Amino acid sequence: LNTRSGKLGYRGQIEVNVELEVPGTLPEGEIPFEMEASWQVCSDRTGVCVRGNATLYASMQQIH
Repeated sequence: LNTRSGKLGYRGQIEVNVELEVPGTLPEGEIPFEMEASWQVCSDRTGVCVRGNATLYASMQQIH
């Protein structure tokens, strides 16, 4: 939380925990998935805000 400027917000790298719901059965091996992310970055100095978004791709390995 950035409170130096008296405004609430975040500074630096942010990690967000996301709950994943998966079906009862999964295929063997690597399981690919994608996520949509959007954010807004604001300057403390100028007050200008810029929005961004991205599609993020990842995969996980099923462990028995």
